[in-house]
This record gives sequence, C-alpha cells and structure tokens, in this order.
Amino acid sequence: MPEPTVAIVGAGVAGAAAAIRLAERSIAVTLYEAVPEPKPIGAGLLLQPTGQRVLAAMGLLDEALALGVRVDRLFGD
Repeated sequence: MPEPTVAIVGAGVAGAAAAIRLAERSIAVTLYEAVPEPKPIGAGLLLQPTGQRVLAAMGLLDEALALGVRVDRLFGD
C-alpha cells in the first residue's frame, strides 16, 4: 500500500495547523498558497477562539499572538 500524501490548499490558520499535524505523523504534505510571503498588507488573518484553541494545543498560541495585533472592534460594510 502506498504511503499517504495530502494536498492542502490555503495556508491560513487551519491549513497551516493541519499541515504541521500531518507532517508530525510523517505524512507527506504539499501546502499550496497563492501568496508567496505573508505581509502586513492584505486581508490578514483573524484568529478566532477555535483557532486559538488549536494553536494553544500545539503550543504555538503565545508566539502567534506576539506576532499580531489585537482587534477589539471590526466594522464590515
């Protein structure tokens, strides 16, 4: 039986976390992302409570929060 391989499209919080967890289990992962390097200009990432719990379980939440800025209010039109 061939070794499993996984393709993940999108390196947001969920895609990146899934890629890390699969790689930790020695599963080959290819992560596809349209943006070659994250920059402070663009849509950005909002780290919702569920994503925060996943990153906390992975031991990565404090580091992720240190790289960002807290958003207390958001207005969409």
